This record gives sequence, structure tokens and C-alpha cells, in this order.
Amino acid sequence: MPYIDKSVIDEVKKIDLLTYLKNNEPGELVPIGKDAYCLRSHDSLKISNGLWNWFSKGIGGRSALDYLIKVEGMSFTDAVNRLSGEKPERSYSSISRKEKKTILLPEKHKDNDRVIRYLEEKRGIDPVIVDLFVKRGAIYESEYADKKNGRVFVNAVFLGFDKQGTVRQASIRGIDSDFKGEASGSDKSYSFSLVSERNGEMMHIFESAIDLMSFLTIQKICHHDNHYSHYVSLSGVYHPSHKVEKWRLPLAIERYRTEHPEILRSIIHLDNDAAGTHAANALVASLHAVGIEAECITPHFGKDVNDQLRGIRVRDDCR
Repeated sequence: MPYIDKSVIDEVKKIDLLTYLKNNEPGELVPIGKDAYCLRSHDSLKISNGLWNWFSKGIGGRSALDYLIKVEGMSFTDAVNRLSGEKPERSYSSISRKEKKTILLPEKHKDNDRVIRYLEEKRGIDPVIVDLFVKRGAIYESEYADKKNGRVFVNAVFLGFDKQGTVRQASIRGIDSDFKGEASGSDKSYSFSLVSERNGEMMHIFESAIDLMSFLTIQKICHHDNHYSHYVSLSGVYHPSHKVEKWRLPLAIERYRTEHPEILRSIIHLDNDAAGTHAANALVASLHAVGIEAECITPHFGKDVNDQLRGIRVRDDCR
């Protein structure tokens, strides 16, 4: 690869996709909301808050450099050379982080039938529990058509709300693909959760929304009352530092325990693998540091809580 001065690369990486397209291909931009756009040639590629996500492909990034390489298929050298002459007046990378983000949600499908079927039939989640979250608007179905390959992708969207009921975070999971992502503009401190109806002192922590609903289903199967506990997902894998002194609570847990000071105890239900064990140990220590008792419970069988649920469905027991 030809030598490119590092200072040139550093400058090129500062150019966000929206700025680049406004300067070079403004006809590609189709407004879909406040400071939010999709592309005319790729309508499932959305741009918001300086980030871009191509939902049907499961890829995304921040910079125009990422876009030229991942979407346009350019080599790193060619992409840098393309961008090296750009002088953006205002790049989104320079916007203050204190500015409130505008979340860019995937478009809702006309119904939620496929997502409901997926959660109930493939994941084994109780229909009453699925219905609870669907009726609250915390789950919906989104569909993206890949016109180039003639394929339709269906995703489940799981939402996190603030106290005013405003959507602040959205996790996206393919039901017919391995796609996992997050809507641009999501605030990770707000995640898919279920608040205790009786100001309970217990908090259950999960990696994903599906694991959270799976545990609620297990409790129902085993006739356990779930009204006295809080249930919070991390909306993705938690990757704590390998240095103990740098362990911190995930943003979602930090915000949740601040808003619910009645919480005194917690149970952590993360994946039964090396990464899950490391994350659970970090969570236990971080929760203890803020005065919350914590313990870990790993699945009796399988990798995660949903595997355990499906095993219970087969074995018809509550062990």
C-alpha cells in the first residue's frame, strides 16, 4: 500500500458522512426527520447524529471513510485520496456531546405478526409476556427490503424509555438473520426494562431483552411472583476493562439504580461463557461498591437464559 502520512489519515477520519454527501452528492440525501436522512440509492441506510447505519446489511460507522470502504467498496488508499481534499465547514464529530441526540428509529411495519411469532414459537416466550411489551410499545416489527438482492429482512426492535415515556434507546435484532444493532442516536443509559409494580428492592440484570422476557416466562412457568422485582437489560454485551480498578457500572444500571433508590439487592443473569463470567464478576464488584448486594446465577443448561427457557419447555421442569 502506498505510504500515506498519518496526519492526512487523521484529518480524513474527522469527516462525517453527512458532511461529505452534502458537499459531493447532495442528491443522495433524502430527509426523513430532524437532521436525519436516508440515501436515495440505499433507502435502509440511515444517517443521524453523525452516525450512519445500513440496517439491511448490519453495518454502520461514523465517518465518510467508513462509508466509502464498507458501502462503496473502495480500498483504504483510494478512499483516503478521495477525501483528502475535503474541507468541511462543520463536521458532526465536533458537536458537543452535551447536545441531546435525536434517535433514528427503524420504520414500523404495518403489524407485529412475524416478530410475535418469532418470540413465542422460536424463543419460547409466553404469549402474555410478549403481549405485555407489545401493548406498551416496547417491541415492534421493522422490515427492510434489499432491492439489490431481492430479499426482505425482518427485525425485532426493543425500546428503552425515559420517565416521560420518550424513546431513548432501541436495540435491533434480525429474526431471520444474525443481525444485531442499535438505532443511531440511542442513549445506552436507557434500555429495555420492566419496573417493579411494588417498589421492590430486587433488580435482575440481563444482557438482552430476549433474556429478560425469557426469565419472566420461567418465573411464570414456576409460579413465581414477578411484581416485586425490577428487570433491566444491558441492550448488548457488557465489556468491562480487564483492569479491576477501571471497573464501572454500565450506563443502563447506573441510571436505573439512581432513579430507583429502593433497590438493595441484585441478581445477574449473563451468558455462561468466559466473557459473561468476566462481565458478571465486574458487575458484582461495581454494585457492591455502591451498596447493592449482588450475586450471579448462570443458566443450568445452555449458554443463556433463553437456552434455559427452551430447555425447561422440553423438560417441563423448573430446576
